[in-house]
Amino acid sequence: MYRLAVTDGGGGDDHEFRARLGVGDFDTMTSRDASGEDRSQLVDSNWKVCRQDPPAGPSERDVSVVLYVVKNKETCPATASASPTATPPPSASPPSASATPVVETRQVTETVAVPFDERTVDDPSLPAGTRVVRTAGVAGEKTITYEVTLVDGVESARKPIGEAVTRQPVTQVVAVGTKRQPSCDPNYSGACVPIASDVDCAGGSGNGPAYVQGPRAGHRHRHLRPRPRRQRSRLRVAARHPYSRAVDVEQVRDAYASVAGLYIELFGTSGAVHGDDLALIERHLSKRPGTVLDLGCGPGHLTDHLRSLGVDAIGIDLVPEFIAHAKATHPDGDYRLGSMTDLGVPDRSVAGILAYYSLIHLPPPDLDAVLAEFRRVLEPGGTVVVGFVDGDEVAAFDHKVITAYRWSVGEFSERLARAGFTAVEHLRRPGDDTQRPQATMAAVASVAG
Repeated sequence: MYRLAVTDGGGGDDHEFRARLGVGDFDTMTSRDASGEDRSQLVDSNWKVCRQDPPAGPSERDVSVVLYVVKNKETCPATASASPTATPPPSASPPSASATPVVETRQVTETVAVPFDERTVDDPSLPAGTRVVRTAGVAGEKTITYEVTLVDGVESARKPIGEAVTRQPVTQVVAVGTKRQPSCDPNYSGACVPIASDVDCAGGSGNGPAYVQGPRAGHRHRHLRPRPRRQRSRLRVAARHPYSRAVDVEQVRDAYASVAGLYIELFGTSGAVHGDDLALIERHLSKRPGTVLDLGCGPGHLTDHLRSLGVDAIGIDLVPEFIAHAKATHPDGDYRLGSMTDLGVPDRSVAGILAYYSLIHLPPPDLDAVLAEFRRVLEPGGTVVVGFVDGDEVAAFDHKVITAYRWSVGEFSERLARAGFTAVEHLRRPGDDTQRPQATMAAVASVAG
């Protein structure tokens, strides 16, 4: 509703009135009769008068009447017939002593460290009691979510409602030496130093030709005569073979379990696999129908890659941490705890086997039995793809996790042939400052096997 202050413009029957809004000028309007009680004619056909009042006071000396108008299509307010009265502003009332406190809840997150564990492994190459850190421990991180209660903006309570590990801790691995120093036969005191290794000193091979002079307990000094040479046992001859540092399945499992978090971070995706190797795997394992076993699948990345190509792939590994990660990361996959030495599947029931760098920790004398197990479960014409560390001969080396063995391509091909396979393709890459020489090989199971 608008307020119009109408002034007498003067001059004859046709009085000119000017109307002004309280907030600005209004359009000029004329009326034939300015003295009547009905002032509606003061406004043109687009407006209608809801109420009229006398001037407000001295400030409106030239005002003859005050009109309150609205557009013709609008309705006058219910209070238009009454003179407006000033409404006093609301006064602030003092707060009540019993005012209701403002309570709100919100969620906050907090990042905390996850301490790493320590695992010890026996190392027969270190003197007994010696401790050497093989893998340094690294603390992990987890995020804890809390529900926080605030009363009038002040925290009054909080409770944890969830947490998630954002970085797995890396277990510290400490090697504890178990090697015992040679000790003399208790019949002798003083010097007991074999000129060559002798059975009277611990760890000897039994072929020592003589002793140096040493006193016998309770007797005078005398020179000891040489003992007859003993024939070396086959076991000790084998111990001098270049790949003599044998490891067992439990040691391999524990070693990888201790670094599972770091291993997953570094190698847990197919992007960490060399493109040439990935192409060879696809060529030989994605074309033939049937099940493919990914043995030593680790975090499950290659199993998942094969499944993305439509392959019925199953991942098998002996490290529980790897299988748990694979199941969580690839919930649609099939991942199982198991060992490649006993696959537990029927004869001739699978179309392919992938053993990508999962045979490198296997002591060479045990390789034939594992390849025979591969041949047992593969159907005739099935394919095995293996990846291994290349070298000029079979020899042990210090892998960052646990002792491993390098193979020459020729020697590995011979082992495959002995188990009933025919090598059909291999790739070789020379070593550099960041990695050792590598080889990947595909072989097909003989039909007559």
